[in-house]
Amino acid sequence: EKKIKPSIDIARSSEAASLLFNEKHTLATPKLSKLERFGEYGSVKPSRFVPVPEALSLEKLVEKQIGEGEAQLKRPKVVVLTLSAKRACDVHRSLSSLRCPCLKLFAKHMKVKEQVALLDSREVVIVVGTPNRIFKLAEQKSLLFDETSLVVVDMHKDKKEYDVLTMPGVSQDFFTLFRQHLQGSK
Repeated sequence: EKKIKPSIDIARSSEAASLLFNEKHTLATPKLSKLERFGEYGSVKPSRFVPVPEALSLEKLVEKQIGEGEAQLKRPKVVVLTLSAKRACDVHRSLSSLRCPCLKLFAKHMKVKEQVALLDSREVVIVVGTPNRIFKLAEQKSLLFDETSLVVVDMHKDKKEYDVLTMPGVSQDFFTLFRQHLQGSK
């Protein structure tokens, strides 16, 4: 089995992204069997990863994806997963230029109940948040991914060089969210 250097040069190739993702998933969930980890597919196929040209910003990628569709309650078209609440705020701010309903979902500013009420009452196109909070909302059926066409894993590194796929705790939350809720999205 091919191994790649664990750097996030994944924007260049779907195959490299798939290899890195599958490797990090295996490291983050060592007690799971391959079937439990990846379901019937055995791994996440390269076709699930979209290479992002370096010149293409997150805003442009998301803008292409959201198109002209309608905003819906609980059903984002785009999900952006970040390492921390602070990073979620930064990404949310950068996406505000798109002028579409965008929510930030993490633990530091609102309780789960408040976010559930918000998702029940406000249409949303983009959600930006931490894997743990997105998972909690998905478990309560307050976030549904049947209309989600793009999941962005923000690979920004913190001061200790951790990212969403490598930070202890966050990576386990991410892969649990992926396995239980995102793997079957569009």
